[in-house]
Amino acid sequence: MAKKLILAGGGHAHMMLLARIGHLTEEGHDVTVIQPSPHHYYSGMGPGMLSGCYSADDIRFRTRFVVERQGGDSSKTR
Repeated sequence: MAKKLILAGGGHAHMMLLARIGHLTEEGHDVTVIQPSPHHYYSGMGPGMLSGCYSADDIRFRTRFVVERQGGDSSKTR
């Protein structure tokens, strides 16, 4: 029986796990990430974005893409 892993959010606390979702799905486990957006914005670079040094694209991580590319499910909350 496959185990189910549900992550609440795709932010800093889950970054190392997000990078390894493929290993879990290859072993037959179901992985779901529930988050409000398909992206995670790195808060440490927020001041640089607000000052014009970085764009929003520069400071965001494509969480949904990374999860789904490795066989996981990325659900968007409403």
